[in-house]
Amino acid sequence: MNSKAKLQCLKIFNSLLMLLILISFNTELSANDISVKNVRLTGQVSNSHSFVNFDLSWENSWRNSTNWDAAWLFVKYKVGTGEWQHATLSATPTDHTAPTGSTISPSSDGKGVFIYRSSEGTGYNDFADVLLRWNYNSDGVANDAQVTVKVFAIEMVYIPEASFSIGDGLSFRRFHTSGDSLSPYLIASEDAITISETTPSSLWATANMETGTGQIPAEFPKGYNAFYLMKYEVTQGQYTEFLNILSATQSAARIDTSVMKGNRFTIIGGYPLFTTNRPARACNFLAYTDGAAYADWAALRPITEFEFEKAARGTSSPVAGEYAWGNTNIDLTGDLSGTENGTETVTGGLNCNHQVFFANGDGDGRGPIRSGIFAATLNTREGSGGSFYGVMEMSGNVWETMVTSGLAASRSFQGTHGDGIVAANGNATNSDWPGFSGGTVSFNSGVGGRGGGFQNFQVFLRISDRFYSNSPALREIGNGFRAGRTAE
Repeated sequence: MNSKAKLQCLKIFNSLLMLLILISFNTELSANDISVKNVRLTGQVSNSHSFVNFDLSWENSWRNSTNWDAAWLFVKYKVGTGEWQHATLSATPTDHTAPTGSTISPSSDGKGVFIYRSSEGTGYNDFADVLLRWNYNSDGVANDAQVTVKVFAIEMVYIPEASFSIGDGLSFRRFHTSGDSLSPYLIASEDAITISETTPSSLWATANMETGTGQIPAEFPKGYNAFYLMKYEVTQGQYTEFLNILSATQSAARIDTSVMKGNRFTIIGGYPLFTTNRPARACNFLAYTDGAAYADWAALRPITEFEFEKAARGTSSPVAGEYAWGNTNIDLTGDLSGTENGTETVTGGLNCNHQVFFANGDGDGRGPIRSGIFAATLNTREGSGGSFYGVMEMSGNVWETMVTSGLAASRSFQGTHGDGIVAANGNATNSDWPGFSGGTVSFNSGVGGRGGGFQNFQVFLRISDRFYSNSPALREIGNGFRAGRTAE
């Protein structure tokens, strides 16, 4: 049955009007807004399913012969005045209706879908009447329940399967091939990796691999296989939505206003009415455990430091000391121009947020700025700070905490996805993720920071720099997060 026929025979089950705006950028590196509008439940089939119907749009989308941008869509619902739950969507592609020009790829676990262009092209996406089948019976929802739904959209970038190199021959604690500190290490499969300082063709790192020799298991995501990555770091708007849809206890565990303040952090208020007046600004003060809980709630996962280097460098040969835009040029001049309402730009040739004291705009001083702001006026990769695949702000703005590879605590990570539901105490629930036991991390817990932040020396912004590859990743002024999901 086509979309028009479905809409003609559908009856209203329950409805909620919601608008969610996110800011991000594509491979042409221009600003765009992703918008979900007119959300409603239609077409109830008793004791089985209903359809979540909505309109989706974003500007400057792209698909080329290599990769594409996509929206990761997931649905939350609540019955009456109960707590929000994660909806189970059909894992069968033909159960959903993709508007003309789009493709819907549902996850096999029913936690969400990706929607993206069905053919090569660039420009504005206007997908009206997206229909996602919600198998509400699988969630134990009664036929006559009073249900409210919300649809969330996170813009992602598809990182295709490919061999790639890690290490650049210069950066601190960089990866390299055993026996040659100047030789990058090639990842050509997802097979187990031997860690040894002396065994030929093994992986090693300058200043050692923290815990010595051993193996990184085959189950640990190496980055060779295809995956999706958030196009930009978690924003303050996204984190605010997350806090407000948790329970009171969960929310309290994920924010501490006595610590999380200053340096352009704008989330204020209390549960369930947290607000931010700068939703497009990257979110700082995020501990790894905060980011992991967000990833669990969104049915995503933390990424590994191997995946970070692939998403930044792609299949290009490493350049000594390179940043995410593929060379060693960095412009640290500039200031904010215009009111910070999602349209502000930067003056000068700034291509990353690093060691800049903003004298203009609100929230003067050092801190994160609008995600993708450097793409507003320049379309070159260097001018906008975009990565090989079109991921933004992989050098500078906020640190991105992720799963490291040289620690025993990290090697049990298998890249499992979140199930959309965090624990009652607000922590992520995946037993293979670092920090699962007790919801805290410290040194040698298997996590670290990559990409540098606004407050650090520029050497930390290099793709291959691993200075903080073993860190507590606490709620500090420059810490943020970016999540991913394995492609199917």
